[in-house]
Amino acid sequence: MTKKLIPSIILYAFAVFVAFYAIWSLIRTANIVSAALSLGQISISGSEYDILSVYMVNSFQYLAFAFLLAAAGLILQKIQKISGALVIPESETKVDIIIEDEEIDDFFSKNETVKAESGSDEEEE
Repeated sequence: MTKKLIPSIILYAFAVFVAFYAIWSLIRTANIVSAALSLGQISISGSEYDILSVYMVNSFQYLAFAFLLAAAGLILQKIQKISGALVIPESETKVDIIIEDEEIDDFFSKNETVKAESGSDEEEE
């Protein structure tokens, strides 16, 4: 297993955990709603919105979040496969730049000359 797959595996693991929680919450919500219906605390007619709202708040949002986590893991895995194919070996990207001391001295001496010339022009104006 490569290190590149670890983030997508973590996203998949969180997705599975959240999906199990959503299923457990869905079962608990169904038991609560059915108990309230059997006791006559609520009736289906006229309370459809409230019953649906209880399900949405308690479980469906977690199912959507689990789906989004799984999709993010899949997308990340695809991106890592694509970027892995585009990686240039380090030996081809490494560039050695060797500058001799004389070249550095020449560079700074030329820049000092340019600064002195430009400075004298400004004083004349």
